[in-house]
Amino acid sequence: MAARAICCRRAAALAIAFALAACSAPPPTAAVVATALLQPTATPVPPTAAPAARVLTICLENEPASLYIFSEAGRGWNHVQEALRDGPIDRRSFGRQPVILESLPDWENGDVTLESVLVEPGAGLVTADGDLDRLAAGVPYWTPEMERVLAQADKAVTTIQVRVTFRLRADVRWSDGAPLTADDSVFGFEIGSAAATPGSKLAAWRTASYSASAEHTISWVGQPGYYPADVLEHLAEPLARHAYGNLDAAQLLTDEQANRAPLGWGAFQVAQWEPGLLRLVRNKYYFRAAAGLPRVDEVHFVTLADESAALSAVAGGECQIAVRDSWEAWEDSADALLAAQASGQLAVQLVPGPVLEQLGFGILMAPGLQRKAGTDLFQAVPLRRALAHCVDREALAAAAQWGQGSAAAGFVPAAHPLQPAPAGSALPAYDVQRGQALLDAAGWLPAVDSGVRYRQGRALRLRYAVNFPLSNSGFLRQAVAELLRTQLRACGVDLQVQPFASTDLYGEFPAGVLFGRQFDLAQFAWLQPGEPRCELFTSAELPGLTNPGGSNYTGYRSAAYDSACSTARFARTQAAARAAHWAAQQLLLDELPALPLFFRLRIAVAQPGVRGLQLDASQPSPLWNIEELDFAAPS
Repeated sequence: MAARAICCRRAAALAIAFALAACSAPPPTAAVVATALLQPTATPVPPTAAPAARVLTICLENEPASLYIFSEAGRGWNHVQEALRDGPIDRRSFGRQPVILESLPDWENGDVTLESVLVEPGAGLVTADGDLDRLAAGVPYWTPEMERVLAQADKAVTTIQVRVTFRLRADVRWSDGAPLTADDSVFGFEIGSAAATPGSKLAAWRTASYSASAEHTISWVGQPGYYPADVLEHLAEPLARHAYGNLDAAQLLTDEQANRAPLGWGAFQVAQWEPGLLRLVRNKYYFRAAAGLPRVDEVHFVTLADESAALSAVAGGECQIAVRDSWEAWEDSADALLAAQASGQLAVQLVPGPVLEQLGFGILMAPGLQRKAGTDLFQAVPLRRALAHCVDREALAAAAQWGQGSAAAGFVPAAHPLQPAPAGSALPAYDVQRGQALLDAAGWLPAVDSGVRYRQGRALRLRYAVNFPLSNSGFLRQAVAELLRTQLRACGVDLQVQPFASTDLYGEFPAGVLFGRQFDLAQFAWLQPGEPRCELFTSAELPGLTNPGGSNYTGYRSAAYDSACSTARFARTQAAARAAHWAAQQLLLDELPALPLFFRLRIAVAQPGVRGLQLDASQPSPLWNIEELDFAAPS
């Protein structure tokens, strides 16, 4: 029914665009009268038809149940919000750009500050582990010098308190013309923090106060002891107090206007919503209108859940763009997409995204577990580098990603500003002879009959833990597993693939195979859309009985890495943070707790005539710049 509705609307649009060509009758011939001059007769001018609205039609995978920012509406929501709410902060090329802020707060411009605060025994604070607790003996906290210290019994402590100032642009207005102010962000914080509002309250618990210090200035103060990993995450989404201030959090969840046609400050606003069609029109109060934005008059969101139907709609002209709801969008249809692009039916963009497929080494096994090839096998860096030389990562990336993928340059994408400088050491190149030589030097020698390497009677036989979901991700990992087994066999390694259900593979310590540190080799994907999460490989993140949710699944431990990561997290200048991140990334390249294989490609699909579509690897939606999207008229 949705596809039929699209076709009908397209036919109607064409009819409107070409209807009623104006014509005029020839002027009457004036009779000649000798005795007087004729007064000129005005010729009626036919009315000029208004130009047809320029309509951008986008196929959604799922129609949202609500457009309220705090609803549990689920999928499809974020694509539409790009049209209704510009920013407040955009991710671009793994960095941040202010949209409705004058600038991004940081230590250098003075909008982020740290103060010392005294906390008495029994008073609340955020611990150095990020937990909300009361001060008591043994509770870890940060000193003003950013040292992790354990509190003593019945003694007050001096810890940190962070303050952040957010400065809104003064020219931003809601779609009803009312100015957007700091108080709207305060209202958004109040509603978002309410118990009736769905979602995590972690940010609220870590906040001591959130207030408007001026009409367009917001002041955030953290709880004592809390050091935010990302201060920008504490800017609350504005919510129009002048429109919704008479409603509480529970009422807003069911309010018709807040859910069906909410006020926003983006390039468009809701004009019509019926099943299968969400029609947005230009917001005349859009703060970037003077720049000629948005480029189109209307955006129509239509729903086509089936991938093949959505692709047919784009190829046939019923939609100019089609979007899906996951980072792995269109992977199941990649071959068909590439064929359609080759024939000129579709415009396809592919960029390395933020999802890194990596091969993790089981460096430190859980206590009591044994590995047949030796429990301490991968504690030697040369052994890890030997196996890395045996892996043709370019071949893996190409085989898993339709011939379009390429090997990762490191633990962050090559375009990431925190990718280590080329002058540093790189990942081990594919070189079977070099890998074999390193294995020989470590005492692993090939058997004459099988070619499998042995040392002291133990075979170099490794278990490879992996999950094969029933999706393209499963096929991708199967392709990697089969090729990896062949590549490592050339170096004398017998790889035994062990598929696990996701619940078994990814469970917490001690039950989970991955985080329970019960594997030899494992393929694992990490989503890292912004600044490198260096803490994921620190010693403090080692999973164990006292830290079952730890993320350091390989068991990698390095004092130098811990120090570099700590410096990066607590740096007060961008230059210092960048240098420390580079140092941390370089240590990972040198010591290889895991081998980066490739970054999963992200895919965007549009008609060839669409202009302005820029798929950004770090943006969840390809419609992040919807105000700049336009299309050429069909030839």
